[in-house]
Amino acid sequence: MAKATQRSTPAGLGGLSPKESVPARAPGEIKLFKAIDELRRKLRPMTEPERAMSVATRQAAELFGADAYCFAVTTPGVDLADLATFTGANQSWDRQLLAGFARGERRDPPNAIALARVRRRGRPWGVVGLRWDGAELNWDIRNGLTQYINPANDMLAEIERDRIIDVRSKIDRKIMQQLRSRDLFYQILDGLRTLI
Repeated sequence: MAKATQRSTPAGLGGLSPKESVPARAPGEIKLFKAIDELRRKLRPMTEPERAMSVATRQAAELFGADAYCFAVTTPGVDLADLATFTGANQSWDRQLLAGFARGERRDPPNAIALARVRRRGRPWGVVGLRWDGAELNWDIRNGLTQYINPANDMLAEIERDRIIDVRSKIDRKIMQQLRSRDLFYQILDGLRTLI
C-alpha cells in the first residue's frame, strides 16, 4: 500500500474562488502538448511508480488550475481506494467513487471533479482526481486530463520493464558466478545449437 502524503493547497494552485461559479477552462492544445512533453522528461529518471504518479498528479493540478488533487490506488477485493497523495481533508474525497472509477465501473463524478484512470502492469491500478471549488467542468477538461495522464501510464510501463530487466540481469550475474567454466562452456554451446 502506498504511503499517503498530504499537502496543503498552495494559494496560487487553483485561482478560483469558492464564491465564483465560473466554468473551469482546459489548457489549449499546444500548452497541453508542451506540458505532456515536460511531464515525460520529469518522469524519465524515476524508478518508483507511486512517486512518479504523485509528481504527475501535482503537475496536472497546476496545469488545469485545480483547487485540490488526489492520487488514489486500488487494491483487489477492497471497495475503497487508498489515497496516496492528496490535498484537503481525507474525507473530502469519495474513496468508493475513486475505486469504482479506477476499475472501469460506470461512475459519474460530481460536476466539479475530473478523474483519469491509471494502469500498471496492464491492469487498473489507480486514479488521478482534480477538484475545482465553485466551478463547472466541461468535457474538454476531463478529456484533457485523460490525455495528460496517458503518457504517465506509458512511463509506468517503462519503469516496470526496467525493473524486470534489472532483476533478470542480477539473477543472470548470480548464476554466472556460480557456474564452473566447463558448465559455462556447455551452456554457450547449447545456446548456439538452439540458435542454429
